[in-house]
Amino acid sequence: MKSMLRAVKRADAQRIWTVRRKLTANVLPLLCGVPFLVAAAWLWILGWGWYAVGFATASLVASAVSLNWLGLTGNAEMKRALSARLKPAPGAMFVGFSKPGYVDILDPHEDLGFLQFDPDSLRITGERATVTLLRSREIGLSYEFNPHTLLGLGRWLVIQGKTDTGLVRILVEPRELGSLRANRTLGAKLMSQLDAWRLA
Repeated sequence: MKSMLRAVKRADAQRIWTVRRKLTANVLPLLCGVPFLVAAAWLWILGWGWYAVGFATASLVASAVSLNWLGLTGNAEMKRALSARLKPAPGAMFVGFSKPGYVDILDPHEDLGFLQFDPDSLRITGERATVTLLRSREIGLSYEFNPHTLLGLGRWLVIQGKTDTGLVRILVEPRELGSLRANRTLGAKLMSQLDAWRLA
């Protein structure tokens, strides 16, 4: 039993998409709003209510704006580490992905990996899972809200199709670039690629 526990802990230690990384990407944007929040509290104590409300609002805005860049803290490092481990094909896109119904208050991405187009299939190879969708004109494509959408910084690309074991629905969001907003734009280009690939 002890040796099994050690093996599990060692596997967790080698994992790249960890709770610590998710937490860091959430805490840093919040820290950007802390000075405004402290000022708001001080102004409230002094009885300057409307000024306090203004600074409290500024705190939310600062956190939301900084999320665009700080929400991907460590992303390039994780991409390099996973690339070395997973050996993606040239041109594969770094993405976050999840199965429908997955919930995590720290990050909507259940797994990180690489999306690549093969002649007869679409493959998403992640740290913990691999999904291979067979090429077909019947593949369903759509957009769906995720937490990033609330700030205009992202959205899911929903891909539904057949695997060797049946129908599957996968939620994908690019993490290739340095900001959430840039990746949202890249997501629109990926959607066009997916549409052209399934119809070719």
